[in-house]
Amino acid sequence: MPPDTTSSPAAVFVGREVELGALARAVRASPTVVLVEGEAGVGKTRLVRELLGHRAVAGRTVLVGRCRPLREPLPYGPVVDALRHLRNVVGAGPLPPITGALHPLLPELAPLLPGPLPAVDAGSERHRVFRAVRELLAVPGRAVLVLEDVHWADEGTHELLRFLACPPREVSLVLTYRREDYLPPTHLADLVLRLTPLTPGHVRELACALLGVPEVPEDVAAELHRRTAGIPFAVEEVLREVRDGAVDLGTLRPGPPDRVHVPVLLRDTMAEHLARLGPAVTRVVRAAAVLDAPAPEDVLAAVADLPARDTADALVKALRTGVLHEVSPGRY
Repeated sequence: MPPDTTSSPAAVFVGREVELGALARAVRASPTVVLVEGEAGVGKTRLVRELLGHRAVAGRTVLVGRCRPLREPLPYGPVVDALRHLRNVVGAGPLPPITGALHPLLPELAPLLPGPLPAVDAGSERHRVFRAVRELLAVPGRAVLVLEDVHWADEGTHELLRFLACPPREVSLVLTYRREDYLPPTHLADLVLRLTPLTPGHVRELACALLGVPEVPEDVAAELHRRTAGIPFAVEEVLREVRDGAVDLGTLRPGPPDRVHVPVLLRDTMAEHLARLGPAVTRVVRAAAVLDAPAPEDVLAAVADLPARDTADALVKALRTGVLHEVSPGRY
């Protein structure tokens, strides 16, 4: 997954001012539910972290949790991680008795929680936990719960989030996810922000900021946008190697595909992403990369050595996940 870049020069905020304004207005009018949707590397984390320093959340308790790509996700894992940071808040006064249901999940807060509740059946226990989380989140008043990469969460966490999103709400929710891996409860959301790749102009602006130069040649910026499809993470990785001296800026001008340098971290990230999508998608994407020019479906099938049906299915998945784009009708 893309690394944390908030402490590096890559933490330049470009091209998302409109989305940040909408997000800030929604959170200011809390309690609210905001969904931030976008493909890997498009800037969901960067947008959310910009919110954390915004005046819209000044004076509020902001809790952040992140889902991990585990084979067996921990029950309610990201929510539990976020709740651990309430230690200094929950000790200020008595808590509702129902929060005693959280003893097994939050041993760190055990001394501050009411006594454990009597055992009940699994369904009733789950409802207790949901109510307890809602009550605990209400303690700070006007709290904001930010959960990243919700597409990796367990089903229990998804159910809990749907519960918290239903009225009466006690907390604002800001959830980020990849559209190809998760179908969120959009009917419960007050705002859905769908992040798209950066424009060529924004890529050029980002390049100037990261390289610390007043201007980047237009053809270089255009080639950088073409190679990275405007994905901020990809742009930052290419420019990081330029800044570190591993790549000369002049090599970013248009040239044959076999001379294009791809940063190691970017290659590894894409390889990991393709591995999750399956071998057919990987072969189609590699075929498109080898051709280095928009090609129709039958040409991709021939180069990938796949049956037409498998190629069609792989193309649908590749387009949905953003690893391929339809440049013109029927050409990818």
